[in-house]
Amino acid sequence: MYKIFTVSLGLVLSIMLVSFYPFKQKTVESEPDKPKNEIKPNYKLLSVKKNLPLIDSAFQAWHNNNHLNGAVLVAMNGEIIYEDYFGYSNPVLKTKIQPNSAFQIASVSKVFTSVAVLMLKDRGLIRLDDSIQVYFPDFPYHNITVRHLLSHQSGLPNYVYALLPKLKEYAAPNNSDWYNLFIQSKLKPLSPPGKKFHYCNTNYVLLACIVEKISGIPFNDFLSKEIFQPLNMKNSFTFRDINSKKNVCWAYTKKGKPENTDVNDFILGDKGIFSTPSDLLRFSLALHGGKILSEESYVEATRAQAHETDNKDYGLGFRLKYASDSLKKDIYHNGWWHGYRSAFHYIPADDIHIIMLSNQLDKHVYYTGIVRELLLGSLAEAGISQSRDDEM
Repeated sequence: MYKIFTVSLGLVLSIMLVSFYPFKQKTVESEPDKPKNEIKPNYKLLSVKKNLPLIDSAFQAWHNNNHLNGAVLVAMNGEIIYEDYFGYSNPVLKTKIQPNSAFQIASVSKVFTSVAVLMLKDRGLIRLDDSIQVYFPDFPYHNITVRHLLSHQSGLPNYVYALLPKLKEYAAPNNSDWYNLFIQSKLKPLSPPGKKFHYCNTNYVLLACIVEKISGIPFNDFLSKEIFQPLNMKNSFTFRDINSKKNVCWAYTKKGKPENTDVNDFILGDKGIFSTPSDLLRFSLALHGGKILSEESYVEATRAQAHETDNKDYGLGFRLKYASDSLKKDIYHNGWWHGYRSAFHYIPADDIHIIMLSNQLDKHVYYTGIVRELLLGSLAEAGISQSRDDEM
């Protein structure tokens, strides 16, 4: 068992009463220490640490009841306060999940695609309100902008099932192959552009195609060069690079049978990234810490652009809960694909990052609201969260 959190000496006795698990200290990279006379106690952080045995008990119970096979990481104020790995990356060989075990993060990949687009926007190479024809003159659907794609308001149909028969004709189709098939397929739009929110993987493959067109390199190479390498995300890669990796955490059913893959896995932008909790935390700290995007782009991405349901909106690559409430706002994205489930959350008011990954299809990975309430205890606002969030 691998778990991490720190506690002050005054809390040791109370924690020992409710937990028998040993914990060690670990912190992520942070700013240099301030002089001792400037350090003030963070009472909210101390209170949260006191509640860590409660979330550990919840995770253990979920795992023992076959509801959690994967990895969990929680950080607050730039410090990892909880990290643990449950179950097997290969149940047949009984290979345990390790800190460097890379999971397919499914639709959490859309956050990276959005960031890639906004990075190019910050460099003056992409404009959010350009039509798609600016980048692809032969694109047959008109009046759709980059912003429409980012906010799932394009009205385009989902390619996943419609193009699969044609994609199977390729051994390892790339995004260019996908684009040619998509524009030739003449699939019927679902709604006029900008009129309705409709979550659709097609939007984010198109965005990855635009990134490839502007940058002149494949999307997986762009991610590696512009995000993974600069942030030292050593265990992050895409499905296209999977054959050279030894730390892949493959997906399995609860009966221990491998989940199937298909040629859709080679298509990037909407999914296809593999990563670890610690790598995702590096990305989250840099993203929400203003080290990747301009303040203007970050604010634009994390404000409501399209309304989904009560208290739920979509920004530019981010789902938002309580978008207009600074005390409750949750900036996140979840995902599922071919046996994997993922949750990637940031709560600005409490500076809490919650990352949960699984190589089994179980919805407990989405119970981040429960995790937050257990962490904050009496500090949590009434009605701050529900039992689980959206699946994608």
